Formats: sequence, C-alpha cells, structure tokens
Amino acid sequence: MKNRKSAITIIAILSAMHFMTDFICAFAVYSRIKEGRLVDVVLYNFCAFVLQMPLGLLADVLKMKREEDSSLLMITAGAVLTATGLLQAPVWVFGLGNALFHVGGGMITMHKDQDNRFKGRGLGSFVAPGALGLFAGNLLAGNTAVRLLAGVIMAALWILMFFKVKEYNPLREDRHPELDDAAIVTILITVMVVIIRSYIGLSVSFGWKGSLLLAILNVICVARGKTLGGFAGRKFGYGSTVIVSLIMAAVMYLFGYVPASGLLAVLLFNMTMPVTLYLLAEKMRYLEGFAFGILTFALFIGYYLKVSLGAAPFPPGLTGALGSLVSLALLYPLVRGRKVS
Repeated sequence: MKNRKSAITIIAILSAMHFMTDFICAFAVYSRIKEGRLVDVVLYNFCAFVLQMPLGLLADVLKMKREEDSSLLMITAGAVLTATGLLQAPVWVFGLGNALFHVGGGMITMHKDQDNRFKGRGLGSFVAPGALGLFAGNLLAGNTAVRLLAGVIMAALWILMFFKVKEYNPLREDRHPELDDAAIVTILITVMVVIIRSYIGLSVSFGWKGSLLLAILNVICVARGKTLGGFAGRKFGYGSTVIVSLIMAAVMYLFGYVPASGLLAVLLFNMTMPVTLYLLAEKMRYLEGFAFGILTFALFIGYYLKVSLGAAPFPPGLTGALGSLVSLALLYPLVRGRKVS
C-alpha cells in the first residue's frame, strides 16, 4: 500500500511538471509567433517530438547494459533546458528540454503504472495535463509577469520530485526485451491511430471554438478524455472502452456544430490516448523510452500532415466521425475480447 501511494504521488508530481513543461514551451513559442518568427514553430515541434524516439532508445539501451538509469537525469536536464524558454533561448534548446522531460517522465510513469497494476490509469493521468499547459501557455504568451512565476513553480516541482524519487529503482533483473510479430503489429497499429488522432485534433474545428469559454472547455475535454480513458479501461476493460468511446465519438462529431455535442465528441475521441500507450508499453516491455518516443513521433507526423495538406477535404463533423471509425477498425483487433484484469 505504501509503494502504491508513493507511486501515485510521483505520478502526480510528474503530471504537474508535464503541465509546466508544456506551458513554458508554449509560452515561449507563441511569443515568437507574435513576433512573426513562424519557422521557430516547426523547429520546436521537430525537437520536442521527433527527438523523443532516439532519446528514449538511448535510455533503454543504458538500462539494458545496467550502466545507469537515465530517467531522473533526463527529467532534471529537461526541466533546466525547458526553463531557458523563459529567457528567450533558441527554440532547439527548450525543444530538446521538452523531449528530455517527456522521455524521462514517461519512463518513470510507465514503470509505476506497470508495477502497481494501474493498467493505464497512471499513463492517462501523466499525459493529460500537457494539453492544458499548451493552451494556457498560448493564452498568456507575451505576458512578462508570468515568466518569473513559471520558473519558480517549475523549480519547486523539481525539488519535490528530487526528494520523492530517492526510493525509485527501475533497474529490474533480467531485462531482455523482445519484439515479436505481435509487438510489430501493435507498433504499426498504434502509430496509425496516433497519427489519425493528431491530425483530427488539429484539423477538426467548429465555429463555436471562437468563444474563449468554449475553447477552455474544449481543452478541458481533451485532457479529461485522456484521463478517463485510462480509468475506464482499467474498470471496464480496454475492449469495451475503445468500442463504446469511438462509436459515440463518431455520432457526436456528426452533430459537432452544437457545442455540447462537439465537446463530448472531443472527450470521447481522446479516451483512446492512454489505450494506445498502454497497449504499446505492454508489448514493448523494457523498451518504455522507445515506446513513448514512437508515439510522439507519430504525433509529429500528424502535425506535418496538417501543415502539408491544410484543411481536411470533408466538413469538420464528418472528418471527426471518419477518424473515429477508422481508429476503431484499427484498434479492434488489439482489444477484442480483452476483459478487466
């Protein structure tokens, strides 16, 4: 019970740090957008998302050789480099910091989730605050009074993390990762689902999002959906969670021009986020860093498709509905028959 409570505390601190990491990076990036430096956005997204895959693999290799656990070092370096975004550092610096934190924090969260049989609840709780941080950072970009406060909060969270993780020992015996055919199939499917989720999230926009209140509710639904997905999967099974959430999301998207329906669609659609991460982590045991990085690379592909292709060829509601149904078709073979365990 003590270890379980400790795990919950660590995940909670990491979740708060995730919020602040994405808040600071969004604050720094959108301040540059206001100055017309749009190329910085592409460079930041590349560093923050694409670099997580090689960094995660490097961390996994170090663990397999039992040389050291780099998760805590990555979190520390990530926090420091991210904070430079408050000091007008080059975007690649705090972009790298973002990548380092996500890999380190993601690996620890995966360990805690697996070891305490949270079955994805910890994963959903960790990733959800990121959307809130990005929105808040965008909203407050350029506000100089925020810089000092953000730096102080990040430092305080790191201190809490430093004292709490002294008991953290992720170096298990016999770390022998194996990627069988089932793992390869899972990688391919989850990557495609995350690409779709990323593209839909960036492409589907209804007119009511112009309201600040509804925009805030929208990002809350994104975050809440990611959290609920993990808890629903643990309670009802991932098969039922995927089927019900995506079918309902497809229906709600068709009526997304109504704010209540559109918000519910966003919440339901994002419930698959912890599902994909949990399924991949389960098949890539002892390769947690690489697994986390693969899916963030998929997020970047979705972003690149949106930038390259522009608006979706179909109306927003139909685009969201099709994305939900295609995601269901892809995930169903992986979750079919999976019960609560």
